[in-house]
Amino acid sequence: MNKYVDCFKVFEAKYQTYSDYEKAGSKWATPDELKKTALTIATNLLPSSNNEVKSIEDQSHPQKGIKFEVLLKTGDKLHLYKTGTLRFGEKDWEIYLNKKKMRNRAHTRDELMKSFSRLDKYLYFMNGYDSTWIYADDGRAYKAGQSQADTLRKLYQKLTNADKKKAYNEFIKKFKGNINFDQFSGA
Repeated sequence: MNKYVDCFKVFEAKYQTYSDYEKAGSKWATPDELKKTALTIATNLLPSSNNEVKSIEDQSHPQKGIKFEVLLKTGDKLHLYKTGTLRFGEKDWEIYLNKKKMRNRAHTRDELMKSFSRLDKYLYFMNGYDSTWIYADDGRAYKAGQSQADTLRKLYQKLTNADKKKAYNEFIKKFKGNINFDQFSGA
């Protein structure tokens, strides 16, 4: 029976500790640097039009590992656990949203999107929009850009008139367009 218990220990998640980095001679893995990294990861999960992070706290433990708690203005909590040696690697951070483990960053982003206002969703997708897709030589890039534009148009149609004006102003500011508000369709 004892050998079976030992086999299961192999599958336990091992969280990185600050001493792991000290032993390896790492210069960047200081508490301040890892806090900045955790803040960057958390911020990248949120709409870049707003500063949604209320606070970030290092809750690391010498034996249990590196952990950061990020409190969002919406009241949601993100917990980020350092699991690997790379700074920003997808598999090097384990993320929990309100104590629920997320599969990956895209899953976390999708869960957070549920609490976004329609305007925040539009602005989030607008910030990732490639307005030069129409000039693409590659068919895949053209189709991806066309899909992005369709998504923006659908989101724009669902906005209130006041939000449409805000979305229009942000779009014109970002892409320096010359289109009138009455003719603007969202992309």
